[in-house]
Amino acid sequence: MTAVAGLPAFFFPEQAQAARIKAALIADADSGYVLYADKADEEIYPASLTKLMTLYLTFQALDNGVLRMEDELLISKKAAAKPASKIYLKPETTLTVKEAVMALIVKSANDVAAVLGEALAGSEEEFADMMTKAAHDLGMNRTVFKNASGLHHKKQVSTARDMAVLALALINHFPQYYPLFTTKVATIQGKIYGNHNNIIRLYKGAEGLKTGYLNACGYHVISTCRKKDMRLVAVSLGQPSVKARDDSMVKLLDKGFKKMEELRAKQKDTAAKDNPFKKRPVLNETDKKNYLPKMRASVQLMKEDILSLKNTRQIALPADKTGGLKNQKISLPLQGDNESYWQVQAGAYASLPTALKKAQNIEQMMGETGIVQILPFGDLWRVRIFGLENEKKALEVSRLLQKNKLPCFIIAPKTDGNKDAPNGETEYPSLLIKKDEK
Repeated sequence: MTAVAGLPAFFFPEQAQAARIKAALIADADSGYVLYADKADEEIYPASLTKLMTLYLTFQALDNGVLRMEDELLISKKAAAKPASKIYLKPETTLTVKEAVMALIVKSANDVAAVLGEALAGSEEEFADMMTKAAHDLGMNRTVFKNASGLHHKKQVSTARDMAVLALALINHFPQYYPLFTTKVATIQGKIYGNHNNIIRLYKGAEGLKTGYLNACGYHVISTCRKKDMRLVAVSLGQPSVKARDDSMVKLLDKGFKKMEELRAKQKDTAAKDNPFKKRPVLNETDKKNYLPKMRASVQLMKEDILSLKNTRQIALPADKTGGLKNQKISLPLQGDNESYWQVQAGAYASLPTALKKAQNIEQMMGETGIVQILPFGDLWRVRIFGLENEKKALEVSRLLQKNKLPCFIIAPKTDGNKDAPNGETEYPSLLIKKDEK
């Protein structure tokens, strides 16, 4: 591993962590202009700040229709065994995507982070690869993720600057989900949990985002805060206690707003083109270090053979593109009324050949259980098992897929509060896997 910037070549990040380096950064959330930085590019273990990337990828999946808030996620034994902080999920039960999101924001639950990783990538290890790819696409070039939760791993590192980039990405890319970070109390599976982030109660205008702790690095917090027409992103890493963490954040926010007001007052006598709060100036190499890296307007979800979410739309393929399968519309053979109709999604794939191979393998596993289909969905090919008569059957299918290390989640039947699920004999453009066409 390379040496930390500003340290001797023989001084590695692990040694830096042992010393509990303190790092901080304050930035204007509207322009990305850095108002204050202290050791902002030195590597440190991100601890539970890692969960912000898990949430980022979850929001992306929600935004592109791969997940829905009401979808049920299956709890594996491996996920349930994660150490605290957790909500003590029981293996082979489920929780909804919405409950999972709130458990990460409010409780910082390690078991739930693993559940989301497994649902989106099949395993937490593959999800960590997706997280790192997303981080680098955002410009978080000094960040490496090794798990979905932030539990200690000596190769899982980030910086104050990179974490500020991630906070800005959450604000700008997912304004529909970002307000969830202000939640002070949430009910998850019948239990009430208070938010770990004290700043949303201590500082007027605070909006979130996340706290973190590891013995190897100390206490972290990232906050966003709005005052009048100003919004700040502030990062404090490596504090020795919860009180020191919270006190440092209050001081950073006070410092940031004061600096913003001073700069704006000074700008009154300056040409508008010089005002960094109106637009980004053209930067020379020296000035670039004062700005957060430019973020992409949209980020594709990672591994080509797992997810590539862009220009989401349903399409019908010409027959010569179906790999030998017939392109047709079918009436789904529902068993019983709408309330008894369940589905399981077994991944979304960027290439049709990959989806075909997965679907055919799954069809062999399923036998006479359900109907395996490939659904075109924008640039993706979603593999789904339809025709499951009840939740128990959907759970059985999910367990089988999970046992074979396939990503999966359960889609509940249509109800009044779940209007996007299949309804009656609704037709869907699809590629039906038939036994005589394998």
